[in-house]
Amino acid sequence: MEDYLDEPKLIGGVMFRAFTAGTRKACFQMKLSIFTGVKDDNTVLNEEELENQVIAFAWLQSAPFQDVKKALATNTWKNAVLDFSFSFPISLIPQLMLEVSRIQKAIEAVAVEVVPKPNEKPEENVPPN
Repeated sequence: MEDYLDEPKLIGGVMFRAFTAGTRKACFQMKLSIFTGVKDDNTVLNEEELENQVIAFAWLQSAPFQDVKKALATNTWKNAVLDFSFSFPISLIPQLMLEVSRIQKAIEAVAVEVVPKPNEKPEENVPPN
């Protein structure tokens, strides 16, 4: 089985691009918290929000790349995702959720957390401008 983080993957007849650093940047721009871990508040996503994020991710990873870049650059991606959703088979959502879960675990595995040294003041050891 191909690792979706490194290679494109066919899911339910839809080809998805590999998950890359650019994908992660786009996930932050689109506020796809299932990939970024960043939420506007501490609430848990309801089923509709989760489905919306999965469909947005499907668009991000399967729509023509130049269309995705343009929609992100012009901040029209929400309309593009809505258009995409009318042709996206709802039966693919469970399969895609399995991939989302794998991606989340892989992201967590490579995440780097910077923690200050014990008893260090924030101003100490800061390089001058």
